[in-house]
Amino acid sequence: MVNHWGLDGGKLRVTFIDTRTHEIAKNVEVAVAGAASPTAVTSMHNSWSVDSRYAFTVDRVDRNLLVIDTRDWSVRKIATPSQPHYPVPSPDGKELWLVVEGRGTAEPPAALVYDLTQPGMPQIARVNLPLAGQAAIEGHHGNFTQDGRHFYMLNRGPGNDLRGTAVAVVDARTKQVVARVDTGSTGIGHTYNTPDGRYAVVTNYGNNVISVIDAKTFRLVKDLTVGKGRMGHVAFTRDGRFGYVSNAGDGNLHKIDMASLTVVKEIATGNAPGGAQVLNVWTGVFEELPR
Repeated sequence: MVNHWGLDGGKLRVTFIDTRTHEIAKNVEVAVAGAASPTAVTSMHNSWSVDSRYAFTVDRVDRNLLVIDTRDWSVRKIATPSQPHYPVPSPDGKELWLVVEGRGTAEPPAALVYDLTQPGMPQIARVNLPLAGQAAIEGHHGNFTQDGRHFYMLNRGPGNDLRGTAVAVVDARTKQVVARVDTGSTGIGHTYNTPDGRYAVVTNYGNNVISVIDAKTFRLVKDLTVGKGRMGHVAFTRDGRFGYVSNAGDGNLHKIDMASLTVVKEIATGNAPGGAQVLNVWTGVFEELPR
């Protein structure tokens, strides 16, 4: 499933590629009512239902969650109260959690929860991101803990105002916020689970600090300064012994010993600024999700 950041002929195009033939199986084009500037990000992150029937993406022009049924290529539009950003299916396949960015304190960032087992996929919960004491407000990504019992939701901050530091921990069953972690990382965007489920590592768009959260107690374990610019993404070795973190300021990869939580090596990959994503063999998704 491939989407575009811009419009194609005034429409959102989502392309499905047959992985056996490498041919395009279907172009789904979704009309939008609003106008988008040439530089606007009109669509972004995609995901799949666990059974691969439904493909999820977002329409940021008209503020809709898009649900594409790959059996007949029909499209369902579900209106959202603010810009939709990141759809995450639950590990058991029964729910979809959608992080919406919010529009200030009057319409706070939230996770909207939809029931995938019911006709029409009704919204069954809304969980607002607690924002007391936050200097900037905008929801970004979210993902489940390895055991699927909790969901992390992050406050990034809008545009270049990268001062969000709060991670909310939501009980996936009760849909209640059970913990909040305030990090030394700023403009936070992503939580990466270690393979053993022990930690969540937070990366960002603001400073050169990653924050390590205990995934059992939901307490901050350590703020770790890494490299010379804002942090990018993390991948772990299969055994979880080491993490590799990209840095957008120095353009290099930094090796983290996950036992001592220290930087043990800087790997030069260009010595020039540039954000990069790092993946490894145990997962091929944007963030580590429950296996």
